[in-house]
Amino acid sequence: MDAVRQLIIDRVNELGTDLKAASLAMGRNHAYLQQFISRGVPVELKERDRIALATFLRVEEGRLRPQQAERLNAEPQRSPKPERPKADVSYPMDVNWPTRKVPVYGQAAGGADDDGRFILNGNKVADVLILPGLEDVKDAYAVYVYGTSMVPAFKPGATVYVDPSRPIVAGDDVVVQVKMDEHEPPYGFVKEFVARRGGKLVLLQHNPPEGQDKTLTFPIDRVVAVHKVVGNVPR
Repeated sequence: MDAVRQLIIDRVNELGTDLKAASLAMGRNHAYLQQFISRGVPVELKERDRIALATFLRVEEGRLRPQQAERLNAEPQRSPKPERPKADVSYPMDVNWPTRKVPVYGQAAGGADDDGRFILNGNKVADVLILPGLEDVKDAYAVYVYGTSMVPAFKPGATVYVDPSRPIVAGDDVVVQVKMDEHEPPYGFVKEFVARRGGKLVLLQHNPPEGQDKTLTFPIDRVVAVHKVVGNVPR
């Protein structure tokens, strides 16, 4: 096993977390890092993925570069103190923590089914610090997770970050804005993208409420937007 993959395994164990949580923190499918380590797919991590993963693992981003990993990972590394996240103590000096904030949109939909829907009509409810790697994304935003329909991927109250400019493929987590009724504001949903087919948007929910299937569909003409989730912060 190469130095990058061994480092990921070691740091995940040291932090008491797992590959699934690390993958989701990168804005990837829950099995992304498992495939990277066990199957070698992809061969190496993209820059944006390295930045997000380095932040999650609290290591220098260079330690996740194949060209530098053997040398850097052999050097003694100072362990950070996760309870005091100061850049000059808890994290390597070359990590530039963003100061930009992004809006959080959406509010709870009173009386709605527990399918995670929330009102997404453009009203801002808060501002939060942006994730590393999103600083230059002009239209980045965040939403809160409502309900339990996406547990264990996303728990209620988690903040998910969205990059509207990123392309979407099957298996990506997304924020979907849907106009359910002409006389109601549009609703938002955090789900897993499956496909666009037969005039419908097909989504997946991991833990559907009683009476609902895991597969959720909406007519395409009711869908206002589908945007890629690129990271999340648990509540």
